[in-house]
Formats: sequence, structure tokens, C-alpha cells
Amino acid sequence: MKNLSIFNNMTSDEINMVLKGVGARKIAFRKDHIILSNLFENDLVGIVLSGSAIVIKYDYFGNREILDHLEYNSMFGKPFSYMDNDISVVATTDCEVLFFDYDNLTNNRVQYDKITNNINDILSIKIAKLYERVEILSKRTIREKLLCYFSLINKEKGKKTFILPVTYIEL
Repeated sequence: MKNLSIFNNMTSDEINMVLKGVGARKIAFRKDHIILSNLFENDLVGIVLSGSAIVIKYDYFGNREILDHLEYNSMFGKPFSYMDNDISVVATTDCEVLFFDYDNLTNNRVQYDKITNNINDILSIKIAKLYERVEILSKRTIREKLLCYFSLINKEKGKKTFILPVTYIEL
């Protein structure tokens, strides 16, 4: 737990106090099971402890759009959703998720100031990722979009060779 970015600069005692105070609980999910549906209207925040998941949205015609890929230490929930549409989180592998109620956290802001600051840091990273997505989508051709995407992954990984975090079909 101490390695999770939401608990940066916190002692074990502080982490245990926060987990009890916000009603945290771990839940395991099997591959292809829905972890959370209707993300925007739900007050839960989830942190992926193991495995992976995707954040998806279905349009009016039933087409699936992948909005985010979640792995260890990734957070999702109301404060991290950027649309008010029906967005769901689905497990892509067997995974374990830590859930807590966001309202419990925000109602006791003074008591949980360290974790609130950490959430703000995580939100700023998510915003940067969204800007990267806009940068990719603003390219004119598919070739330019792919090259931009590969360039961003290259910068992130620091290697010229890497394994794509998504499947060919998801790409």
C-alpha cells in the first residue's frame, strides 16, 4: 500500500487511519467483469492494486471507445472522470481494486490533507495525459497519429523498443 502514489509522504499509521476513515475495501475481479459502471454518478474512487482494466464508453450505436488503460497504481472514479456520459471500468485481466468513498474523504478535508494533495498531484498527471491524447488526435493522418503516439511512449519508457500497452485492435 505504501508504494501507491495516493499515499506519498504518509506513514503506515497515517495510511491505516485514512483507510479506516474512508471505508476502504479491497475487491477482486475476474477478467472481462465490470468493475464499476456509470462512473460519473458513482462516488467511489478505485485504485488498481494488481492486474489491468480499461475505462470504456459506448456510444448511441453501440460502438465501444476506450478512454483509458488502467494498471497498477492507476486511479479511477468520479474525481477522475472527464465526461458525464455512461462510462464503465472493465477488467482486462484478473485484478484487485481498492475502493473508498470520495465523499468521506472530501468531508474530512483537514484530517486528510496529505491524501487530498496527493490526489491533486495525480489529477495533474491525468490532465497531462489528456493533453497528450489531444496532441495525438490533432494530427491529420493515421501515420502522423501513430508516429506521435509511438514518440510519446518512447519518451515515457526511455527506450527505442517497447511493448505497446494496448492490443492491435484497441490501438
